[in-house]
Amino acid sequence: VKRVCRCHPWPPGGYDPVSYYCGPGYNAYGSYYVVCRGDTLGGISMYYGVTVSHLQWRNGIPNANYIYAGQVIYIY
Repeated sequence: VKRVCRCHPWPPGGYDPVSYYCGPGYNAYGSYYVVCRGDTLGGISMYYGVTVSHLQWRNGIPNANYIYAGQVIYIY
């Protein structure tokens, strides 16, 4: 199910401030997840059955507590 987040994502100016797609998807680079407001890296990792440290490594995220709405998280 595709979700559309109608909120002001962080960082300002990084995405359309009115709405953007959030949730799971895939493309030529693999599976990804667009972070929705309230999502956590732990919740995303549980959804896909991978570890938080794997998502941090795959996406170059130094601190698992700092992800933002609209951020693209590649899974595999």
